[in-house]
Amino acid sequence: MFEKIRSLIFKFDPESAHQLAIKALKTNMVSVKLKNYDCLKVKFFEKEVPNPIGIAAGFDKNAEVYNSLFKLGFGFVEVDP
Repeated sequence: MFEKIRSLIFKFDPESAHQLAIKALKTNMVSVKLKNYDCLKVKFFEKEVPNPIGIAAGFDKNAEVYNSLFKLGFGFVEVDP
């Protein structure tokens, strides 16, 4: 899907593209079914996550779409308090 809209997204300034991504995640416009692989599981701080790929707090500044980010396949999502 990203390949289809990449050229459109890159025409926006970074902040507008970020706001568009947050709105798309809020309205569930993005849906992906991912399979979890046991070989990617990671344990740290006594917590097991499905994979070592996470997203930094700066993306979801107000903790608006963290559940949608998990659905996209991120192993962990960091949000600002």
